[in-house]
Amino acid sequence: MKDFNVTVDRNPWERSLGRPRGRMVIPDLKADVVPNTTVYIPTTFDPRVLVPKDRDCACWMLNAITQDQRRYGWTPEAWVPLPQAFLRTAMEYSVYQPILRQLQGDRVIEMDRGAGGENCRCYRLLEPHRSAKQVAYTITKNTLLKRMYRFQVGVVDALKEPVHQSLRRWLSTVTVADDGPDVPHLDELRRKDFWMKVCDYGRIHTGLTSLPKRYRHFIRLAGHSELYAVDVSHCQFVLMASWLRREGYAVDSDFVQQVLGGRLYDTFGAALGVDREKGKDALIKLVYGLPRRYNRPHGEVFQRLYPQAWDSCMTYSRSYPHEHLSLHMQRLESKVMIGSAAHLFTEFFPDEPLLTIHDALVVPRSGVFSAESLIKDAFDTHCDVKPTIKKTLWTA
Repeated sequence: MKDFNVTVDRNPWERSLGRPRGRMVIPDLKADVVPNTTVYIPTTFDPRVLVPKDRDCACWMLNAITQDQRRYGWTPEAWVPLPQAFLRTAMEYSVYQPILRQLQGDRVIEMDRGAGGENCRCYRLLEPHRSAKQVAYTITKNTLLKRMYRFQVGVVDALKEPVHQSLRRWLSTVTVADDGPDVPHLDELRRKDFWMKVCDYGRIHTGLTSLPKRYRHFIRLAGHSELYAVDVSHCQFVLMASWLRREGYAVDSDFVQQVLGGRLYDTFGAALGVDREKGKDALIKLVYGLPRRYNRPHGEVFQRLYPQAWDSCMTYSRSYPHEHLSLHMQRLESKVMIGSAAHLFTEFFPDEPLLTIHDALVVPRSGVFSAESLIKDAFDTHCDVKPTIKKTLWTA
């Protein structure tokens, strides 16, 4: 979206960045950026073990680790990459390196030298901090606050596609109900920290992407409390079946019919002797672990049920070992659901609230029919199959 000219005085945050005072051009999205001054640290960690000038920086680092675990649904044991380029957005090397060493020496965090590559070491908290409750901590260090604000503005600047800008604008209308609990997931939204990241595969990650289901009914979108998720049942497997056939690979008719009918997870789960959700998880790990990292007994079950689909997936995975099937399907899913369906929704219905959560379009009741129609059109354009479209109450 192009900038529009607005004549205003600079706010205190803009003035604090050392730029000339006076009149300015405010980008549409930047106006929504609220400086974030709150981070979360374990209740077991006492910042006073550090010298006063390092306390805020140390708390920011601990928050950076746990924040990614919350945002992306990782477990507390997961390693979190902290690239040097990211750390330098908040502080200089001469500042963060001694603090990281002290935190490791005090057994607050540990580091993995190999997981993140040459310039991207990974970190995670150690016990008892790992399992401790998180408590809010307010940053007061002025130089750190300035850099945090610049980073927030830079993230918004990176949204170049019109559909991403529209989704970011609707994201900024999200509020939390007054009776919502005091937890980091909701506090982030209360503070209007509307972060949004578009990954390399086109998927959009926001503070709502990994929001636990038990907190959804506290969410309001542009004042709407009743929000519906409109998505495609077995979306990536629908796209996979269509794409494999289009590329000349053989796919079992049973596999295609069960995917389109939304029964694939149930069938595979029953064959393994587990429920639908466990069958879904097992199937995704199996197919996307090919050609080497997969559960052999699960592979034998899949091969027995769908021999042609199994041979096609194995052939592709061995022929293109550096282009994983999972990543290719994520790109295709993003192209269909965001690049096509969500993009058209924002163009045809610019005044209708819209969010995307994984492969779903989340809208108020008034937008359900439009979202469903545009998803059908997107699949008609990109696929040779007609999938099952689900409409569920997201805030239930």
